[in-house]
Amino acid sequence: MSSVYDPLGFLAPFILIGKQILQQLCRDKADWDEPIPDQARVKWEKWRSELLYIEELKIPRCFVPNGFGEPTSIELHHFSDASVDGYGQYS
Repeated sequence: MSSVYDPLGFLAPFILIGKQILQQLCRDKADWDEPIPDQARVKWEKWRSELLYIEELKIPRCFVPNGFGEPTSIELHHFSDASVDGYGQYS
């Protein structure tokens, strides 16, 4: 999960779930060679099965209609949010 290339952060909400599962396993001191405990395995299998939905993700690009003209100003908007489970930001 730490090697996912997602420079714009579109997959971040999905990757967060996998990271939370891994974090819980580390808190529980699970060994790499041991089977995943039942409670975590259910979450892990659900998360893994949902990986297929990433193929369907489409992000439309912004386009300027013909005759729109030149922009008169440019603004950058930044959004962020946090909870006890994670945090994120988007510009």
